[in-house]
Amino acid sequence: MISQLTNLDPVVKAARQQALSQLLETWASKGDEQEQKETWAILSQALGQL
Repeated sequence: MISQLTNLDPVVKAARQQALSQLLETWASKGDEQEQKETWAILSQALGQL
């Protein structure tokens, strides 16, 4: 899993960025604001530990 996040291949990086962009767009259009904030806090903490 970590190797997938640190993969420097431009094609992989672009695909990952696209998937994250789509996820954020989905969050913006659906869901509970408080849940989104809690999920973002968990994700940002996990990404900070890489």
